[in-house]
Amino acid sequence: IKAVWENFTRTSKTNAQLPIEVIKNEYKEFTVHHPAVQLPQIVISWKLPPCSRDDVYYEILESFLSSGKSSFLYNRIREKGYAYSCYSNYQNLVLGSNFSIGATTENIESCLKEIRKSIEEVLSITEEEFEFAKRKLLKNEIFSRESGETEADNIGYAWAIIEDEDYYLKYIEDIKKAEFKTFLKKISFLSESPTVGILLP
Repeated sequence: IKAVWENFTRTSKTNAQLPIEVIKNEYKEFTVHHPAVQLPQIVISWKLPPCSRDDVYYEILESFLSSGKSSFLYNRIREKGYAYSCYSNYQNLVLGSNFSIGATTENIESCLKEIRKSIEEVLSITEEEFEFAKRKLLKNEIFSRESGETEADNIGYAWAIIEDEDYYLKYIEDIKKAEFKTFLKKISFLSESPTVGILLP
């Protein structure tokens, strides 16, 4: 552990906690063409603060949006034929995290329109839906901990990078304690202007 600490923690704690604001500028969109791409890809992304114990709220949001066939995006986007697949992803990074919603679709404009509409609906999530997303996240987390290798990797990341082993050790407890009112405040970033990337063949 001492060797890992000395060789893989080059970022100081001060730098790791630099505040990073959520995007508040005008709507941004960019398009990239690549010959290896078979179907158009859309990614809508928001910048978030560096990872912390509050990450659990973004993980609950991800659970609500795209965990299984009961998820919000699956039923609003995939099942209605706007995209072949649709997902959300939270990346918890030490110098600044991000949350994204992505889709594989041939109907770019209609898919983007429906995703934007769906995002507005997410801001009106009910407490019952919140609790259901919590339960799904909790089950998935317990299942993932059957692997000793995964647990060791997550504990190492929490201790060496974030300098808080409780980030992982108390993660299940944090899920259980997560409150609906706090969740609504945390997901308010969805009302901000995102960056949209479109990848085309």
